[in-house]
Formats: sequence, structure tokens, C-alpha cells
Amino acid sequence: MIKLFAILTILICVGCNNEKSKDVSQKSIISLYPKEIDSLGYKDIFDTAKFYLYAYDCDKKFALINDTTKKDMYLSYLPLEYDTLKIKGDTAEFYFMYRYKEVKLDPNSLKEFVHYKNGIAFNLKNKKPLYLTTDRNLIVKEVGNQSRFVNPLQKEVIEFVKSNAENINQWFKGEVLRRIK
Repeated sequence: MIKLFAILTILICVGCNNEKSKDVSQKSIISLYPKEIDSLGYKDIFDTAKFYLYAYDCDKKFALINDTTKKDMYLSYLPLEYDTLKIKGDTAEFYFMYRYKEVKLDPNSLKEFVHYKNGIAFNLKNKKPLYLTTDRNLIVKEVGNQSRFVNPLQKEVIEFVKSNAENINQWFKGEVLRRIK
């Protein structure tokens, strides 16, 4: 009887631990996407938007006004955090912000002007990118296969990621490796 009780106790504990680990893994998966992106079913477009923005400006240098770092810093080294989503008819505009040491990059925080892209719009019907937006709310649209907007995996992007692999944002690096296969 004691053996049976001990076995049941062990099975219940193992079962509880498995349920807890399922809860933790499900919370981790859910937290990868902002609530509104997840609830609207825009996860694929969200990832593509983030990837396009990283690729477009991956090799763009920046320096903060109060930062004394001497090494070169590139936008692709930084986390690109979700900011807002604007839906206008069949168009979804995804806006992000770069962060460096708890500072949100904006024109007022930079030593020199850096013209970077912080948003991208997609057609919701065909999931194709329509245009980029800049930190100054200008709309940019490029054409041609040599454009990072049309084809983000340009040779120079892949080479930059490979040569800066230890510093590149890990999410971006993983996306580049996944997409070149």
C-alpha cells in the first residue's frame, strides 16, 4: 500500500511539473508577439516587416550624443522593438524603434543625423510590402532587384551579417540564416 501511495505521489508530481512546463513554454511563445499582432493573426507579416527593416539599414552606423563608445555601432546590433500598428483599409503599417542602452533612437539622441527606416507598410490581401517610412515620417518606395526593399537578402547584407555575426542582433541573424537556405 505504501509503494502504491509513493508511486501515485510521484506520478502526480511529474504530471504537475509537465503542466507547469507546458504553461511556461506557452507563455514564452505568446510573449514573442505583441497582443494586437497575435490577435489579428499578423505574426508572419510582423516577422517579415521586422526583417525588412533590419536588412534595409543593417550596415548603417550611429552614435549617441552622450555615448563615449569608440567602436563602430550599427543599427543591426540593436534590438528592434515593436511600437505601433496602423491599419488603413487593406494596408497595415508596422512601426518599430531601435534601442541602445535603454535609449530610444531618435534624431535628438544621435550625434549625427542618421536617416533610418522605422516603419513598413504591407498590403493585407497579398502580404506584399508597399513602402517604408523613415524616422521623419517620409515614405520611401524603391523598385528594382538591387533594392533592399524589393530583395532584402542582397549580397552585401549577407556578407555584413556574416562578418559581424558576433555583434548582430540574434533574431536578425537567425532570420538571415533561415531565409538564405
